[in-house]
Amino acid sequence: MSSAQENAALLLEAKDLSIAYGKKDTVAGVSLSLAPGEVLSLVGESGSGKTSVIRAILGCLGGGGRIKGGSVLFDGQELSTLSEAEGRQLRGRDISMIFQDTGAMLNPVRTIGSQFVEYILLHTHSIKTKEGARERAITLLSRMNLPDPAGILSSYTFELSGGMRQRVGIAMALAFHPKLLLADEPTAALDVTTQAQIVAELLRIVRESKTAMILVTHNIGVAACVSDKILVLSGGEPVEYGAAAEILRAPKAAYTKKLLAAVPVLGGERYV
Repeated sequence: MSSAQENAALLLEAKDLSIAYGKKDTVAGVSLSLAPGEVLSLVGESGSGKTSVIRAILGCLGGGGRIKGGSVLFDGQELSTLSEAEGRQLRGRDISMIFQDTGAMLNPVRTIGSQFVEYILLHTHSIKTKEGARERAITLLSRMNLPDPAGILSSYTFELSGGMRQRVGIAMALAFHPKLLLADEPTAALDVTTQAQIVAELLRIVRESKTAMILVTHNIGVAACVSDKILVLSGGEPVEYGAAAEILRAPKAAYTKKLLAAVPVLGGERYV
């Protein structure tokens, strides 16, 4: 494939992205690319800039954060130059995000159903009634292997377990088959068994719908299971980037080697 053909096939391309909060530079020199259906994991310790990178792509940097330099092209559009109205058209439909704790992002005094129905009606013109939106929500929750989806829609966030809340968040993020899914440590607060179930469900749906995904994780073992590419960040700067298999087989950066060495050994074998 020629360079021009490869660029045309890309869904997302960031070049030399830098991010600042106020006068403090926090991320510098991040470049990455993603084709439809590919999964990229951002790996690194807490504070390495992983979440800032995906929030910059989504256009929701908080705390005075801003893109200081570089470019982010999504489907041929420069995201940093979009108006607020244009950004809203992309967010929720073409670009969706799963947060660390979906329960914290939902209104605790409203039922799951009222919020899910409102979200669907806000972002689509093909479903015009609450009844239609509710049916769509039930279908989406069923795809996440949640028992009694209708009952979940009648529930409040505090009535659901952490794993169930995360499944609700994933269902909402995938409601419109987004082209790009941003997942910010979606399993960090869950037990190991639930983590494995959610990662498997998320990967299955992403592969089936050809959605590209950027997964933020501090767990390089999780990244090894799901990724086509890995970007390793440390101190706000990239230290290694490339095909997941190559990085896992022959890491070049000392920091990446330390991350891999931290993966537990079971029966004499390190599972990455």
